[in-house]
Amino acid sequence: MKISLLRRRLEARCPEFSDLFAPARWQTPGAASGGEPDGDGGDPDIRELQYRSERVRPGDAFIAVPGFSVDGRRFIGDAVQRGAALIIAEPDQTDQTDRPDSGNTAVSLPPVWRLPDTRRAMGWIAAALHDFPADDVHIIAVTGTNGKTSVSLLLESILHKAGYHPGVMGTIDIHFADRTLPAPVTTPEAPDLQRIMAEMRDAGVTHLVMEASSQALDLYRLNGCAVDTAVFTNLSRDHLDWHQTMDRYWASKKRLFTEYLRSGTGAGTPPSPGLIPGVVVNADSPYGRELAALFPGNCVTTGQSGEYLVYSKTSEFRAAGIHGCLATPSGPVRVDSPLIGRHNLENIRLAAGAAVRLGLPVSAMEAGIRACPPARGRMERAVPVTGDRTAFSRNSPAGPHVFVDYSHTPDALVHALATLRDLLDQEEKSAVIPPGRLICVFGCGGDRDPGKRPEMGRAAGEGADIVIVTSDNPRSEDPSRIIGEILPGILEAGLSESSGPLRNEDGRPAARGFRVIADRREAIRAAVLGAGPADMVLIAGKGHETCQIIGGRILDFDDLAEAGRALALRMKGEETLP
Repeated sequence: MKISLLRRRLEARCPEFSDLFAPARWQTPGAASGGEPDGDGGDPDIRELQYRSERVRPGDAFIAVPGFSVDGRRFIGDAVQRGAALIIAEPDQTDQTDRPDSGNTAVSLPPVWRLPDTRRAMGWIAAALHDFPADDVHIIAVTGTNGKTSVSLLLESILHKAGYHPGVMGTIDIHFADRTLPAPVTTPEAPDLQRIMAEMRDAGVTHLVMEASSQALDLYRLNGCAVDTAVFTNLSRDHLDWHQTMDRYWASKKRLFTEYLRSGTGAGTPPSPGLIPGVVVNADSPYGRELAALFPGNCVTTGQSGEYLVYSKTSEFRAAGIHGCLATPSGPVRVDSPLIGRHNLENIRLAAGAAVRLGLPVSAMEAGIRACPPARGRMERAVPVTGDRTAFSRNSPAGPHVFVDYSHTPDALVHALATLRDLLDQEEKSAVIPPGRLICVFGCGGDRDPGKRPEMGRAAGEGADIVIVTSDNPRSEDPSRIIGEILPGILEAGLSESSGPLRNEDGRPAARGFRVIADRREAIRAAVLGAGPADMVLIAGKGHETCQIIGGRILDFDDLAEAGRALALRMKGEETLP
């Protein structure tokens, strides 16, 4: 696409054009700077927009975004060497594009488009380059601290049952049609987001269900992406290493609703015919009620109370799943879900609320909820495995119930432990064996909000009988330091440290307490092999992740697989009391 055409598209569609593109300076090597492509070698034909120089191929544009840890301007020379047809940079940047002699006379410098804010402009340029793919795909964006993945997959399942062709973009992966792509981050960088949406459009995807992270909203990754339906799950402490305060965290989340709805200032496109852009909120949260007040005539409220549009009439929580009935404006919706826990009923209500807003039939809601399995690493049951092959099933042999969950925030850990405590209480009422204990294995990530570490410790200490503190992804931090910052919360919860086994020699369970086992593999094995037959084990924090980051190394590590191998050892009778 010629830059002159790209610029005309941006002028027609971008509501921030006067701020982002009108002050632009066009710089063609050997010619004076101006404000427009000159059409004579200075109006290049662009194939793709790249923000990483190693991805540049001949004909691509390279946008040099000032970064936080790595600055894109450092790689302009590399992009030129690789054949970039255009460089996009900010006016105050000093780089080799200002010099006709780039140090390699065999490589001619391409034109340079100087923009005042490359980060904010990047999404709009990518959207225009791909002919605004959000125009042809209904965008449902889900934001909140916890529950985004489960809500997204529930809604995907409902859309399938209604006869649509959804795609999903989230924390675990990106998938649509018969393709699955890795997801290095929850919400892709703007050029990747627009390119993938274009691929979805071309593959016949009708709806994109995407997780919108607060960092992505802060970094304008959704610019050029018009959202038709915005869903809010909940808000609790997380990412304060980035946001610093809860007020800033909430302000970032709220931008999805105030700036990116199709009728909002950040979308720049009119509503889809016959459907007014709207919101779906968890009104049990005060933040959800605040959003509902902003959209009084166009908000589907969900929650436990009968005052909301979607609420639970009846509910029953078992190890086999959730059963009950929702009241909705579309009629009663029967719930028979393999998901477990009260927090997942909250997720089911939100998915049903979004389905109501989309006008989907009750039959599709019921069938979709019934067909949706737990997301990988979201309260997922571990089963015995052998070798490197892992087969996941809901039917495990007798023994301790072992669950892997992504709960890496204090609030998520509280809910996960409460779910398993409820299940333990149910089993205790019906079992003839001694009551089981709740064992929790968890750690906290390095280079992330250190303030939540004692809160995580308190949540574990108050919710579990036995806590094993271990490493998560320590990254560049000393694992022992992270563990040391977790322990005050556990001590405040009343647990004391023990070095003894989880079971005594006579098989009796050990008293309540905590242990420190820094090696995560050893910690998981100690919990699984030391648990009694009626115990429940929660391995929290990493969920679906398949690696562990220690220092500069990225090591293969899968909580589900590790738990499965420990269960296999237990079945073979190779256990030893840890």
